[in-house]
Amino acid sequence: MTVQLRYIKWREGRPRLVNGPRERMLGFTDRDLRHPPHDKKGRPVGRWFSYEEAAEVSRSHAAAIAEARKGKGKRRRTVVAAALARPATLEDLMRDWFSSEEVQALAPASIASYRKAMRAVLYKPESREEAKTRRHDGTPEEDRPREEIASVPPKAIGAPELRVFFNYLKARRGPREPEMAARDQSAARHGIRSS
Repeated sequence: MTVQLRYIKWREGRPRLVNGPRERMLGFTDRDLRHPPHDKKGRPVGRWFSYEEAAEVSRSHAAAIAEARKGKGKRRRTVVAAALARPATLEDLMRDWFSSEEVQALAPASIASYRKAMRAVLYKPESREEAKTRRHDGTPEEDRPREEIASVPPKAIGAPELRVFFNYLKARRGPREPEMAARDQSAARHGIRSS
């Protein structure tokens, strides 16, 4: 059965609301069309919407988009102005990902592991004595010297840059740290949890 509903991808009876780039700029997000109950992360995990329910979502979503487009001029200028103020960096991306509900819903040990790996990417290494002195003086961790890669826009980081950074981490911090940092960085860039 071929189903054609605006903004709906059918996927063999599993409808998903899918927006294009213009709709995402207006703040609309993609989501599976399922009924409650919800999982720990707030996503519905009940039965999938029927064709009729998906058609109603399609109609109401199209109306909401049309309404949002009427007032989009002012909002778009605000978004563009904010984007021009300072480009997003790898540090911004990693902090946003780390503070997301998805990561914060993980086990405390997993969160601690991700935090440690994130520190390896963002901050230059410090000895135990330096860390002890910094904590004793009350200097916040955010004041530590940053790694150069932390201030680079994610789009500017390709395979060669990652390889150089990986080798640098391996030389400065030992063989295990780069693997954790690479996993954390990849998860942040792709918005997924790696195992």
